[in-house]
Amino acid sequence: MIVACVYRTGGIYTREWVSALRRALGRWMPTGYRFVCLTDDLSVEPYWRIPLVHNWPGWFSKVELFRPGLFVGPVLYMDLDTLPVGDLSDIAGYRGPFAMLTDFYREQRRAVASGVMAWTPGPHTEAIYEAFVREPMLNGRSDYWYAKHAPDPDRLQELFPGQIVSFKKHARTGPPRNARLVCGHGKPRFSSPAAGWAHEEWRSWATRPKP
Repeated sequence: MIVACVYRTGGIYTREWVSALRRALGRWMPTGYRFVCLTDDLSVEPYWRIPLVHNWPGWFSKVELFRPGLFVGPVLYMDLDTLPVGDLSDIAGYRGPFAMLTDFYREQRRAVASGVMAWTPGPHTEAIYEAFVREPMLNGRSDYWYAKHAPDPDRLQELFPGQIVSFKKHARTGPPRNARLVCGHGKPRFSSPAAGWAHEEWRSWATRPKP
């Protein structure tokens, strides 16, 4: 099992976010996984760093997750503004072809969101990358690209009810009882005191000394 994140320098996120996610995963993931970070930051520790090979801006760098031959076996991806808060065994056990979030604010339209994704690498995921290489869409949101080139993915909230929640919609005052992942997706960032309990939780991981 690969657990991956993507960190491109020059934006609102820093290495601190990578460290916070990695440490929280160490608490909540079942044993036997490998953490990796696709990044252009050469200061990220080499034993989990995978270099980005394209200069695609912002969230479009996530498309590199589907580079042919990059991963063997199941992959679980999380945006850096994802806060693990519970046992991830169920979510990490996904072995289907491809799964995404349903957008928390457009559930009736079943719009997709890429803040958490899971997949088994193969031609179906490589096609996402290859189509982007042929015709990069470097404006708008990368989620629209996935919707076009990976039609009808499995939906994580349906597979794991109550386990993946929105901070803004479901968890302002604390994580719901069955929550396993809290998705930030916007302001307030977990790095801001305005995020309340989530800021304190995130900060405890971000500032924890290296083991």
